[in-house]
Amino acid sequence: MAETCKDLGVERFLFASSGGTVYGYDAPPGGLIETGPTQPLNGYGVSKLSIEHYLRLMAVQGPMRTLSLRISNPYGEGQKPYRAQGVVAAAMQHAISGTVMPIWGDGTVERDFIHVRDVAEAFIAGLSYEGPSHVVNIGSGHGTKINEVLAATRHYTGRELRVEYQAERHIDVRRNVLSIDRAREELGWAPSIKFNEGLERTAQWWLGH
Repeated sequence: MAETCKDLGVERFLFASSGGTVYGYDAPPGGLIETGPTQPLNGYGVSKLSIEHYLRLMAVQGPMRTLSLRISNPYGEGQKPYRAQGVVAAAMQHAISGTVMPIWGDGTVERDFIHVRDVAEAFIAGLSYEGPSHVVNIGSGHGTKINEVLAATRHYTGRELRVEYQAERHIDVRRNVLSIDRAREELGWAPSIKFNEGLERTAQWWLGH
C-alpha cells in the first residue's frame, strides 16, 4: 500500500504500529522510549517492526514522508471483542453476555490503555508533523492492572463479570507502559480522555448495543 501511495504522489503515509509488542520487555519507571531496544516476543510484533523499518527506508529515499505511531492498548466504542487482542472489549462482551472470561496470569500485569478518540487525534497531529522522528509512542503514559479493568467493567456495566485465571504466557511482559514525551514535544499531542471516563463511555455503548 505504501509503495502504491508513493507511486501515486501521496505526500505522507502514517502507519499504526504497536507499542504493546515491538519492545518485548518490562517497562522501566519512566515508560518505554522510542530509542530503547526492540525485542518482540511474537510474530505480530516482528511484523509491525519490519514495516516500521521499511517505511523508514522509504522516507529516507523520499519524497513521501512516513511516520509510524506505536499505539499502546487502544479501546473504546465499537471495538470487536472476538480477536486475540482488546482486553476491554473482551471484558465488556463477557460482562454483557454473562460468560466466563479467561485471564492469563493473576491479573496484576500492567498495560497502557488509550481511548480510540485520542488515537484518532494523534493521527491528525501526525499528518502535519515535519520533524525528524520516524516512530512516536502513542499511549496514556500510565499503567493499569488487568484486575482494575475488570473491576471498572463491573462498575460501569452494573453486571457481574466472572473470570477464570489461567497460567501466564511466556509472550506476556509484566508491565507495558509507554513514555509519551516525544508525542508531547514533537507532535504537540497528549491524551485527553482519562481511563475511567473512557471506560464509562465504552460501557454505555455496549449497554446500548
